[in-house]
Amino acid sequence: MTRASSGKPWKPGVVGSAASLTMRVMTVFGAGLKPPQGATVIDAKGGWVFPGFIEAQTQLGLTEISQVDAMRDDDEGTDPVTPQLDVMDSYYTESDLIPVARMTGLTSAFAAPGEGNVIGGRGAVVRLAGLTPDAVLIRGAAALTINLGEPPKARYGPRNQSPQTRMGVAAVVREAFTKARDYKAKWDEYERKKQEFERGGTKPAAQAPASGKGKDAPAGKEKPPEPPSAPIAISRWKPSCPPSPARCRSLSGPTGWMTS
Repeated sequence: MTRASSGKPWKPGVVGSAASLTMRVMTVFGAGLKPPQGATVIDAKGGWVFPGFIEAQTQLGLTEISQVDAMRDDDEGTDPVTPQLDVMDSYYTESDLIPVARMTGLTSAFAAPGEGNVIGGRGAVVRLAGLTPDAVLIRGAAALTINLGEPPKARYGPRNQSPQTRMGVAAVVREAFTKARDYKAKWDEYERKKQEFERGGTKPAAQAPASGKGKDAPAGKEKPPEPPSAPIAISRWKPSCPPSPARCRSLSGPTGWMTS
């Protein structure tokens, strides 16, 4: 058996895992080792041992037959800017194509939205084994998919809608990032004012008079600042916690922001 990383042969021995056989993880190897009782023994003499391959970008789990619209859940062709989309809302763990991919040596993949929108949505890194989205998820919202070039032009050009040129594609991306940056600035300002209010320092601007009463808010009744609002396509760029705890962890922290 030959070690693929260096081409140097291993000494005859056992490669396997006594603790993690079900995960196919190699944790021990060497000469003179004995497989644990009940372990499946594979004679790999003269063969090669590789780590699991990672598919860098795929619609695996999002589409079955690409020519059948009813079997495609990878491409939301309604707007060129859809950063609020998350592939895990469409990911189908029982896809017939996943076992086929595993047979070729793929063990994980970056599942990404389709290429028809300029900003297609958020992809996720998944393992190609598991029965539920939470079971297969390695990292949610791992990257925001942006498609430059022909596909968005081909989709939206015939609709007499931007983008129709590569200039238009670049302009759409630039505008979206500018909106996201401005929205983040609003949240930063909100957090600053909120901290001041909680410390009892500078108070927010006086509230508008109560409807029909024409009087200022009573002393001591100041309200905390209101968080900024934005369309869902922008507000989803801010870190949030969906129902899945694993996906909540993957979306938390500064990486949840999309900035230029």
